[in-house]
Amino acid sequence: GKSSLLKEIYFRSQRSEDWKWKETPQKISYLSHELGLYTSLSLLENLVFFLGEKVARTKNSEDLLKKFKLEKRLYDPISTYSRGMK
Repeated sequence: GKSSLLKEIYFRSQRSEDWKWKETPQKISYLSHELGLYTSLSLLENLVFFLGEKVARTKNSEDLLKKFKLEKRLYDPISTYSRGMK
């Protein structure tokens, strides 16, 4: 339902004078209240699952974890995180 609705909005907007899009390629995204994380897994386990071992353990990943103050919660299950942390 949600994907169909977003596609319909997008394609109708292409034919309507009421919609004003920038001249760049357009995308519509949907951010659900469900984040798609495995709550029984730790942050590190989720990163490895979704990004792969090499990407999850790069310097860039470490820098991002520090930036968002999550490096100390790396081994905690996602279920223990607040909504904002997720």
